[in-house]
Amino acid sequence: MIKYGCAVLVGVVIGVAGFWFVTTGRFQTGSFSGRSLSSSVAKTLSDSFRVEDIKEELARTGAIVREKAKQAGTSISDAASNARITGTIKARMLTERDLPAFQIGVDTTDGVVTLSGKVDTVENVAKAVRIAFDVDGVKKVYSTLQVISEKK
Repeated sequence: MIKYGCAVLVGVVIGVAGFWFVTTGRFQTGSFSGRSLSSSVAKTLSDSFRVEDIKEELARTGAIVREKAKQAGTSISDAASNARITGTIKARMLTERDLPAFQIGVDTTDGVVTLSGKVDTVENVAKAVRIAFDVDGVKKVYSTLQVISEKK
């Protein structure tokens, strides 16, 4: 969970840095008119495909990677949305007195939530699924929660 949180944090930092770069970095021409901004973007894009730059990057890293900013921004936005959903579900579970929130794992991918772990009763499974499903942005909930009786 900590690794996931760190990955989201790094993604947000990269997204903010990318936004800053696009709005104040090399893409800015001193004017916000559509014509000058688009010509600056076109010039920067053509610069990123220059043979000299490709050779230098290939020698330095051994690979060439180019990604459209919109796609990168979408993936960062999706990661942030998934983290928001997971955090909201965990927070709501913590408010439930009978629900062992620390024993329930919550993983979210593209609005699909997977609940895992162990609970005492079937009622707790139903409660956890209901809590997860009531969060905005959740499309589907998978529960792999196991009911383990404490009395043996």
